[in-house]
Amino acid sequence: RRSDLGSAFANTFLTTRRECPMEKNLWLGWLQMRTSDVRMMVPTYVAFSFGMLVLLSFGYDHVASMKWQTAIVVVVVNLWALLINDGVIADIAAGAEDMDATLEDTALGREYKKAPFAVFRVIFAAGAVLVAVAELAALYR
Repeated sequence: RRSDLGSAFANTFLTTRRECPMEKNLWLGWLQMRTSDVRMMVPTYVAFSFGMLVLLSFGYDHVASMKWQTAIVVVVVNLWALLINDGVIADIAAGAEDMDATLEDTALGREYKKAPFAVFRVIFAAGAVLVAVAELAALYR
């Protein structure tokens, strides 16, 4: 029966997952890749936000004739930053569940498991929304 197969699969998958955490080199590689995503995204986002601030402060006359195009760029870039950084934080949080026993038993491993990743996600989401609202408010002043 279909429900028996689904529950058997779920029980096997969950049991296997708990008994066999991600291989250590794969785990480290995944975290390094996602960390490099943040290192790429944060400076790019800061540069865009600073550039938009400069443009809206000193070049407003040039932007005034294309407000809706600029608004689309502001919304898309802030949404892009939000989605990338939220995904990175979610993946790094998931990495806490895939640590092997040798890493879990270290002080760093214990701190890593206690990190408030949900709070980090909320803080970044709120920041991205506030920056977008501030840029749009400056645009439509």
